[in-house]
Amino acid sequence: MKTVFKTSNFDKYYKDLVPYLKKEKNQQYFTIILSLTASIFFIVFAINPTISTIVNLRKQLTDAQFVDERLTQKINNLSSLSQQYQTIEGDIPLILDALPEKPEAPTLVGQIQTIGEDSSVQVNDIEILPINLSVKNSTTSSSFEFNVTGEGSSTNIQEFLKNLISMQRAVSITSIQFVENSNGENLSFVIKGLAYFKK
Repeated sequence: MKTVFKTSNFDKYYKDLVPYLKKEKNQQYFTIILSLTASIFFIVFAINPTISTIVNLRKQLTDAQFVDERLTQKINNLSSLSQQYQTIEGDIPLILDALPEKPEAPTLVGQIQTIGEDSSVQVNDIEILPINLSVKNSTTSSSFEFNVTGEGSSTNIQEFLKNLISMQRAVSITSIQFVENSNGENLSFVIKGLAYFKK
């Protein structure tokens, strides 16, 4: 064992160090240095998990704040939508009358007949052309064609057209044909139009 120390020059360092350590003042410095070194060593190993935990907690806090901001934004958006819905809630029945969710062709026929009676126009026939009910896009609307034939005076027909265009149900007129009757008093008419519904 002694030979190993000799080969490693341990004796030389030991001999140089022993007189130095014999002084009380140097012993105190050496003790302080060893204590500080040991303290730093143990502090690093003790603090390392704590630092790792702090970093992890800060990341979790940042993520939680991000989620909180998003949730607050969603709550504000929902609150705004709720207020807007309350504003238009009374108009929804009118909107559904103008643009029903289904074609409701029989209702349209009844409305046109009523408009004819109110305008003193004789409605002879209301034809509903085939309706395409295939759903392509839930956000779009669809339409179906209708033809109205009848007769009346030019003034009454004008009133009929005015009431037809301004009726609650959303309709548009695509063409109008007039034929003068043989008696020269009334006009026969053929009105082609489109009625819209929610698809």
